[in-house]
Amino acid sequence: MSDSGKAVFLSYASQDAEAVQRIAEALRATGIEVWFDRNELVGGDAWDQKIRRQIKECALFVPIISPNTNARPEGYFRLEWKLAVDRSHLMADDAPFLFPIALDGITDAKARVPEKFKEVQWTHLRLDETPSELAARLARLLAPEAAAAQSTVPAAPPGAKPAPPNRWQWWMIFPILGSVIGLLFAAGPLLRMFRGAPPKPVTTVSASPATKTATPAASEARRLADQAFALSVDKYDSTLDDYTTADALMKRAMTADGDDGEVLARSAQLQFMFRNRGFDFAPERITTGRTQAERAVRLAPESVEAHLALGLAHRYTGNAAAALEAYRRAVQLEPDHARALIWLGSRLVEQNDGEEGRKLLERARHSTEWAPLVDYYLFLVSFGNRKFADAETYIRRSFAARPSVNSAGGIALLHLTWTGDLEAAVRDLSAVPAAMLNAPRVVWMTAQVHLNRRAPEDALRALDRLPDLFIRDSWFTGPKALLIGRAHALAGRATAAKLAWEGGLRFVDDALKNDPAEPAIHRARGELLAALGRSDEALAEARTFEELSHGTLRGWNVSAAGIYATLGRADLAVPRLAAIIDADTGGWPLTRTLLRQDPRWDPIRDDPAFIALLTEPHAAADPTPILPVKPAIDDKSVAVLAFANLSDDKANEYFSDGISEELLNVLAKVPGLKVTARTSSFFFKGKETPIPEIAQKLGVAYVVEGSVRKAGDKVRITAQLIKAADGFHVWSDTFTRDLKDIFAVQDEIAGLIAQNLRAKMAASGERIAVAPDVYALILQARHAAAVQTNEGARQAIAFYQQAVARAPKSADAWAEMALNYVQLARFGGLATPEGMREARLAAQRALAVDPENLSGILALAWVQRTNDRDWRGAIASFRRALAVAPENVAAMSDAAICFLNVGLAAEAESLAARAAERDPLNPRAQWSLGAIFLWSGRAEQAVESYRKAVALAPLGDEYHSHLARALAIAGRIAEAKQESAREPNERYRLVAEATIHYLAGERAEGDRAVQAISDKFGDQMAGYLANICALAGRVDDAFQWLERGYEARDASIAWAKTNTSYESIRRDPRWEVFLRKMGLADDQLK
Repeated sequence: MSDSGKAVFLSYASQDAEAVQRIAEALRATGIEVWFDRNELVGGDAWDQKIRRQIKECALFVPIISPNTNARPEGYFRLEWKLAVDRSHLMADDAPFLFPIALDGITDAKARVPEKFKEVQWTHLRLDETPSELAARLARLLAPEAAAAQSTVPAAPPGAKPAPPNRWQWWMIFPILGSVIGLLFAAGPLLRMFRGAPPKPVTTVSASPATKTATPAASEARRLADQAFALSVDKYDSTLDDYTTADALMKRAMTADGDDGEVLARSAQLQFMFRNRGFDFAPERITTGRTQAERAVRLAPESVEAHLALGLAHRYTGNAAAALEAYRRAVQLEPDHARALIWLGSRLVEQNDGEEGRKLLERARHSTEWAPLVDYYLFLVSFGNRKFADAETYIRRSFAARPSVNSAGGIALLHLTWTGDLEAAVRDLSAVPAAMLNAPRVVWMTAQVHLNRRAPEDALRALDRLPDLFIRDSWFTGPKALLIGRAHALAGRATAAKLAWEGGLRFVDDALKNDPAEPAIHRARGELLAALGRSDEALAEARTFEELSHGTLRGWNVSAAGIYATLGRADLAVPRLAAIIDADTGGWPLTRTLLRQDPRWDPIRDDPAFIALLTEPHAAADPTPILPVKPAIDDKSVAVLAFANLSDDKANEYFSDGISEELLNVLAKVPGLKVTARTSSFFFKGKETPIPEIAQKLGVAYVVEGSVRKAGDKVRITAQLIKAADGFHVWSDTFTRDLKDIFAVQDEIAGLIAQNLRAKMAASGERIAVAPDVYALILQARHAAAVQTNEGARQAIAFYQQAVARAPKSADAWAEMALNYVQLARFGGLATPEGMREARLAAQRALAVDPENLSGILALAWVQRTNDRDWRGAIASFRRALAVAPENVAAMSDAAICFLNVGLAAEAESLAARAAERDPLNPRAQWSLGAIFLWSGRAEQAVESYRKAVALAPLGDEYHSHLARALAIAGRIAEAKQESAREPNERYRLVAEATIHYLAGERAEGDRAVQAISDKFGDQMAGYLANICALAGRVDDAFQWLERGYEARDASIAWAKTNTSYESIRRDPRWEVFLRKMGLADDQLK
């Protein structure tokens, strides 16, 4: 191509020269003439003039936008960009000229580029994208017909053949590839734009009527918006290229008329569907979409598209109930709108309202255009509920009507999960249309089938077809290298497998930079680390994954079980598999067929527990404890769920959580109203658990949910009261107030809720208006403290210190700071005397302002119990706390511990049982009840409570240790040994092991464990060591450790009086001396 009118000018920063060289070579290889200044142009005036002339004469100007251009506020390339923009002003609007290429994660929202660049379509170039694909796009733009109409990139025709796979069998010499990957990373890789087939593609065939008179500008805007929709949201099998072109068209539509509600609604939906389809996970898409959706509803309140956009906004910001409400409104406006029916129906099904959801989906089948998509949704419903025969009917009907990546993948899923006929799976996957053979979902699922067939070479050949180096899919998210490594490992090529997994780690770490809180990526990282044998790091990733996913189970493929299995930890993997093997979790069901065939379970295949799982039917296990069945649920019972954060700044989550907690606390003061405590209510945060299921688990008749939006010194709170039995919205309202009036609006909302529950608010004292900055600090402190770790307590104290510096009379800030100092003093974050001293000072400041402040009273009670050993004072303070807040879970749990310490066992048990009932999903409440059972001599009951705590916090410190000790004391030594191995914290694992060894008669092993605790932790574990030595009959050692614990003010020796483990030393004369020294002699407590 020698015609200068067909030349392409590449403009770039010098740091990107290597990447641009590769682009240039690919373009030239296809005959495109390329102008750029590497090794071609001379410096000085001649060079400058030649650059200007080429920009003036080139057919396409291609700015290469990267972190390097963003980092340079000045550079010659910026002059080139200005010259190109100036030239574009002389061109027709539909003439293609500017063709930006973004590298290395840059998005148009964040790029430092001329605004003109943002008006056109961008190409995001991936490291894994073949340059020839880019060359083909540019060649089409340079074709004569491209000048007559704005270019789009057509999808491959139905009969198109896929590009033949690379015949070079690179997987056989993977060590070389490992070196190449390393060089690519060092050279500044191209953008990794991760994409994958969507779980639920969404399309439409109808649009809502216009909501305003169409001016010429509005007509042009709607025409462009409709074109964009036809390529993307309206197209069942749309591609990334389709969406990229649609994005450019939608931007032009918004430029033409950004005040048209219909255009805004379509633009908003497009933003969300980019994420839904896995094409773009940038948070800006969600922010922009939400803003546009809300504005669309204001401008066009009767628009179906506006309410559908609003539903998506609520869905992607975590407010499932509000999303349903918006979809319902859309269906009310247009009962036969197919997309509205599908979106509402599918969400209802996902939330276990299957009957209504199915009816709506069937209604959407009125058009043959919609039938394949509806059948795919119905397949997902049946598959997730383990109705495999129905699922097969739906998915084969969908495939027959209109083959798609989704329906092809669905057929393969059925073979992997249900039939186990892997040869049939190979045949079915081979029969998909040629244009789909290289789709990520089809390729990786083909590879998985071959892995299950134990055919690693076939798996590698399938993966060779896949250009994407990172896959984002609802069924699998992670680097291709993870699958490659599994294939090499299966073939016995350990070195190649290791190199593959190490390369995969680089891609995962890169993905986490853009999406650090995505659970699926952390799970993939954990699986890679486990495969590489990096156990501690893998276990840490497993913990991170389970924390981020809040323990939600939506199929076995979104469980940490794979990480544990790869490590050979059947003790951790099998309980998680057992919890879902026969359960209707939705998502990808776990079956014994999968477990028998998938090689990822090979490391634990010979474990007795795994064998039992394969051979014995398991009852469906809930990840949370099963609560006692009650005769009836109290009509005046309610749970306040964590309100959704709709603020533009996602860091404001602490604020929405704080509002929810404040409202909960106000409602808790309503006489006769049973309110579930925070830990249990917030357990469901971030999950899509249906309201009836939440209510059933919490034992309440009503649920409160809502959202919070904070902007400047204003706050908007939306709240709704829902009757759990039928989902009826009893009451809802929206409140917009100044932040300084936040207490008043909380009282107002609580009053309206109580009124609708026919309860009466108690008279409350005047609540002082709060300065918004101080209130924000208090809420941030509570948010940090809620994780119940020492690091969280330190962060909380820092916020509280800022709050009291600005508001010295804030009783809440002083009191809650005191409780965080108690946390540090009790659990090793500070020396006990130091932490308790600070706690006392803060509590006293709080109680001087508000003598009835519950947190202040509790903090002072802990100081009296643990530091002062003023038992009568502590008892009085805990009783005072119970008088102030009789139903407060913290007051009940804390008082129960103190009361047991002084011998008030019956009252302690009653309080602990009430706390566990009121806060059933709080592991600490279950732990407290278990401790009371254990140290009062009822080990079997302790085991039951501890098991509930472990189910709620499987990775929590000390839970497995206490369960193991209870099992050993109950005589169940084998189970105890298995349980102790699951304890993640070394000090508590050693405590459990020492206890078990002594009780099993393994004295030498017990002595070694005690010595290890002493050597590593010393006086920090004095109380535990005293307890173990007493249990082992090492009387002198027990008293020595009691004395050391006394001097160190170790909190655990406070349990001495009633702990049955000390039975063997109670007749020793030193025992009464020690109890009196502690202030725990009977006469001292009267």
